Amino acid sequence: MTEISCEAVVKTAEKNKIGVAVKQASACGSCAAHKLCHDDKAEKILWINNPQESYEVGETVIISTDYKSCILSLIYGYILPLVLFLATVFGLYGSGFDEIICGIFGIIILIPYYFGLSSVSRKIFSNNQFKITKKH
Repeated sequence: MTEISCEAVVKTAEKNKIGVAVKQASACGSCAAHKLCHDDKAEKILWINNPQESYEVGETVIISTDYKSCILSLIYGYILPLVLFLATVFGLYGSGFDEIICGIFGIIILIPYYFGLSSVSRKIFSNNQFKITKKH
């Protein structure tokens, strides 16, 4: 299976958990005006549980995850809510409701979806672990 990996810097190193900072890369990095749109120094902290080795704060590491886990996250986070929203809006509109009401209920239906997703996310993504290795 294909893995997705990137460089990161260790920010915190505890006994069973490591926090690594990943610099978020933008798709418009080559654009001349990209500094006007967003902050270049945006970092995302990822927590990696039970690392196999010990790491020092400031050390550069490689983190990776498998492609299947990324696709699963994409489906649950974006595709299923979009389908749910569109089904609600078009279903209500087909039933004769006003467009504004359809849009409002389309958004309202996403609230329990995301609350439910957050409550079961540990079960769904329990095997979605990041692997960490030292950069050589």
